[in-house]
Amino acid sequence: MIKLLKRKYLTILLLAFWPLTGFYYFRKLNWQDLFEIIRSIRFIMLLMTIGLIAFTFIPQGQHMLMSLGQPLGQVWQNIFILIALFYWSYQVYYGARILLKLSNLRYDSNGILRLYTYRMITPVVIGITPYWIVIAAYLRANGLQDGWDYSVVVFLLILMIGICWYYYYRAHINNAIEMNPHKSFEDLKGELIDELHPIAFNLNIRYNFFFLIGVFSILIIGFTVLSIIGISVLQMIGPTAIVITSLAAWISMTNTIAIINTKYFKYFSSVLVVLFLISSNFNNNNRVYLLDKEIPERISVKEYYKNWKEKRTATSTSETYPVFVIAIEGGGSRSAYWAGSVLSGLSDRIPEFSDHVFAISAVSGGSLGSVVYQTLLRQHSDNRSSDSILPVAREILKKDFLSPITASLGYPDMLQQFIPFEISVFDRAKALERSWEKACSDVIPHGKGENPLKRPFHDLWNGGAEFELPALFINATWVETGRRVIMSNLMVDEVGFSNSVDLFSVIDKEIKLSTAVSLSSRFPYITPAGGIFPDKKNLWGHVSDGGYFDNSGITTAGEIISIINNEIIKQKSKVLFTPYLIIISSRSNYYAKAGSFYEFTEPLVTLINETLDGSVSYARSRVMNQNHIGGVIDIKLQLPLNDVPLGWYLSDYSVNKMNQRIDEIIDFQERRIRKILN
Repeated sequence: MIKLLKRKYLTILLLAFWPLTGFYYFRKLNWQDLFEIIRSIRFIMLLMTIGLIAFTFIPQGQHMLMSLGQPLGQVWQNIFILIALFYWSYQVYYGARILLKLSNLRYDSNGILRLYTYRMITPVVIGITPYWIVIAAYLRANGLQDGWDYSVVVFLLILMIGICWYYYYRAHINNAIEMNPHKSFEDLKGELIDELHPIAFNLNIRYNFFFLIGVFSILIIGFTVLSIIGISVLQMIGPTAIVITSLAAWISMTNTIAIINTKYFKYFSSVLVVLFLISSNFNNNNRVYLLDKEIPERISVKEYYKNWKEKRTATSTSETYPVFVIAIEGGGSRSAYWAGSVLSGLSDRIPEFSDHVFAISAVSGGSLGSVVYQTLLRQHSDNRSSDSILPVAREILKKDFLSPITASLGYPDMLQQFIPFEISVFDRAKALERSWEKACSDVIPHGKGENPLKRPFHDLWNGGAEFELPALFINATWVETGRRVIMSNLMVDEVGFSNSVDLFSVIDKEIKLSTAVSLSSRFPYITPAGGIFPDKKNLWGHVSDGGYFDNSGITTAGEIISIINNEIIKQKSKVLFTPYLIIISSRSNYYAKAGSFYEFTEPLVTLINETLDGSVSYARSRVMNQNHIGGVIDIKLQLPLNDVPLGWYLSDYSVNKMNQRIDEIIDFQERRIRKILN
């Protein structure tokens, strides 16, 4: 063993590539040893497993790592990823040393090798594991792209070997042995245990406690402030570095809890669990902010259609007039970018297209795409501009909206779970809203006017634009009843819209346009349901993602067409108005399958497939069975899920893939729609 340890560089290489060579160092461990190591560092292993799953097996995580292979324009993100990766690695190494010191592992008469493995080798091996996780995830992500780039992998391997060298020599194992060549192995036992390295074996617990608490506090404060007023900084850091830093920070926190449990108060973790359970009854900070402004007087869909039709009848020179009702599917940034780009592109190619769009029914991420499209239409109408709106829509919707959420989720909103009162600015849904507003402010010049996403919902149709812009129906779900919640500039009644609730009739107050989009986009666990307090005291209920009820938006669109058809039957006009349904879908042709553990996975698989396809097919068939409908126009993305994953972040690879598809679909649909219009 002594001779092997003198081969310093070989030892470092063997440790660095432990997935291939680790058996050599761990060959002497028995099951009791292994169990004790795992028990001691179980929370570190849990958080590393979460990181492994997030980056290696979830498509959104894979695309986040693609930025490592795209240095141009993302230099700062790459730098922050490397810094965060070292911080994650060091916290794992540092925490493993502390926890193994506090464990029940002790030297026994079986030899020094076991203690050497426990205390010295295990922290080094665990400490460089984050690098292996990132390398494996990057290779998996890189395999999705058209070409392979091994330079990043080589760089990470070299960096990992250097980090391994640093960790190894912090313990000074080789130095201690080489400085005492005259002593026998037996003579070194005591020194290896008691004097080899004071930090390794005689840790200053008080110093480590304050160090861990200090670092964690700085990160909590820093990222909390940035999630409120520093959206641009978070986007510069990037979601990958933020997720990695969050994992490292919570490893630091679990290590602190372990120190307190072992050295100061053994029931501390139990107290935290009780505090978490009690606080959960009082700390719901997801209250929806209502503006101190009454909603304007609204009219029904029926009355709105009559006025809309009369205005177009007076200017139409044709005997027929197509009426487009658009349903936009949910799906995060993927749906937003797809829908906003397609609609903007069609309006650029066919200037009269928007005049024929009566209403848009949108869900989740599709709501963001529709709102950006409507905002650009309003701006160009006010400015009487003929500039293309497609580049502007793309620039807004390709922004990174994931970084603010992850920063808020990993720090202030996580801390909120242990505070027995609500702190509204910690709400990660509000961080998402601020990121949308920031993207709109960065791209669209507003002059003296305020950002439209920050303004009251109904202001978008003020100033004579009520019959120029399409009516908007943003769909969400009432958590307590499962009913549909609709936010619209028109009145929504239960006669025309079955099993639905008009949110503005409930609250009788304005909300920001970004808040309406946010209520429809409450992905499970990513952004929690929003609490509705109409009188600011009593809870009416919670509003969650519209995809729970109908992720396609077709149900609402079909009911709008039904109202139009009822008026067509009664109409006495020289112009024949004919409704068409346009379905904008961004999902791939994917169906979940129940594999292993069929009896456990089958209910979840059924729910997923029913949400993605079953309810959509049923809603579509109901529309097709209506009389007087001109037809259905399907606009499908049809790209694999791995190319454009679900989430609030689009990699350059995803954007390029979508742009190619958008150009193709606009060329095709332009010809089809012009044929209908003519």
